[in-house]
Amino acid sequence: MKSLKIFRRWHTVAFLLFICSAPAVKAVSINITGQGTIDGTWEVTTVSGTFNSLQDPLSSQVWWGNSGFAGIFTGKVGSSFGSPNDVWGSQFGPFFAYAYYEGVDLAYFNGGNVVDSPDSWDPDNSWTWGIASRVPDTGSTAALLGV
Repeated sequence: MKSLKIFRRWHTVAFLLFICSAPAVKAVSINITGQGTIDGTWEVTTVSGTFNSLQDPLSSQVWWGNSGFAGIFTGKVGSSFGSPNDVWGSQFGPFFAYAYYEGVDLAYFNGGNVVDSPDSWDPDNSWTWGIASRVPDTGSTAALLGV
């Protein structure tokens, strides 16, 4: 009987360790409709570093140059990645950079709201950034419709 209790405790401890060591969200799948060129399914991930070191991938995002699109992606992702950016004691979601004019203009998720911040953030500060790639349409919709 005593060995059964030890087994149960060990099993519980092992299970809790497994749960606590589970990795954070690595990717989020979002679906956008009614927005024209950005309609579709997207896989959003994050990268960390300075804007200057990540300028090429950040400036090639579909929302680059369009604060409205950056806001749409930010809203769809919401709090899925938590709040990885600590800005003067406030926690923000990943940044979605959409312009660079001597500083970075970006959108982020904070407290249930999408915030557009065209405040020219310092490109040398390290942050967590959103990156998206379109999920190819496999044609299954067309097959279902008999097209």
